[in-house]
Amino acid sequence: MKIFILILFFLRFFSLASAEDLSVVITPHDSNIRYVGRFDFKDPAGPQCAWSASSIKLQFEGKNIEAVFQEQGQSYWQVFVDGVATIVIPLQEGRQTYPLATDLPETSHTIELVKRTEARVGVTQFLGFKLIGNGRALPSKPLSRRIEVIGDSISCGFGNEATSKEAPFTPETENASLTYGFLAARQLNAEYLCVAWSGKKMWPDNTIPELYERILPNSPESQWDFTQWIPDAVVINLATNDFRKENPDEKEWTKAYINFVKKIRTHYPNAIIYCSSGPMISDGPAWKPLTTLQSYLRTIISTFQTEGDIKVQPLEFETQKESDGIGAQWHPSLKTHQMMNEKLKTALAKDLEWK
Repeated sequence: MKIFILILFFLRFFSLASAEDLSVVITPHDSNIRYVGRFDFKDPAGPQCAWSASSIKLQFEGKNIEAVFQEQGQSYWQVFVDGVATIVIPLQEGRQTYPLATDLPETSHTIELVKRTEARVGVTQFLGFKLIGNGRALPSKPLSRRIEVIGDSISCGFGNEATSKEAPFTPETENASLTYGFLAARQLNAEYLCVAWSGKKMWPDNTIPELYERILPNSPESQWDFTQWIPDAVVINLATNDFRKENPDEKEWTKAYINFVKKIRTHYPNAIIYCSSGPMISDGPAWKPLTTLQSYLRTIISTFQTEGDIKVQPLEFETQKESDGIGAQWHPSLKTHQMMNEKLKTALAKDLEWK
């Protein structure tokens, strides 16, 4: 009788066991997780990130997977399951657990989380994955190709999902995973790193160069180790805010640009560096900022090529057209980003022989 009661007890205990009791916790320090972007690992609880398009990738076996985040702000993250965009996660302040995928086929899968929103929207700390109902992490290899984009709101994807040029900025319509740089990297099977922030300039104030060496842009002490991740190509897409109201002083602006390219070159001695003009600049009947910018850039590129650095090259994105749609506050639409992506891919195919 006692044996029978004991059996009933164990049957009842296991029948009440939830899927959570059977979960496999994958810590943020698991060697199978691939981080691409700038992550600060100083906190042992998990890495923090802020820059657009920071990504977290895991290959695993299992049917159901969750992620644990600690959020400061209101960052939005895009979920990719086996390379396909699925759900968008609007993070809430504080520590929360978020379902990523459920009822997957019982085989191996890849989950990738991409930060859609820029640093000013929020800072995210990743605290790990949970495989609900059992499973295991699998090893994966980094991709061999790498692209870095340095820019402003255009490269962040500011308002690219908005339906009107009059629309205000909202985190919901900023999607770094549908920007020209991310798309080009995706389609060329390359890893992607973005250092961009809306409103930033090259010179003289509110600049990206002053933040460029930081892991977390608002933390001067968080310095990025450039030996961790070395790109094959770097796109500098900074000038839109510099030429917004008037042409900046040619001597000082080109000097600042040249110094910035030199700084990049010290970190990436073999990368091709594109100096680009963006799609939001155009000439008017009297004021011609696009023509002026292109002239400045030709001077900059000529300076490097005269010194023997032929890997500093121009990349001119076409001015956007209203017929292609305009995003929030006159920013590039999804269609314009797709066209910019094609332009960048063409340049990479020519200069790096990437197919």
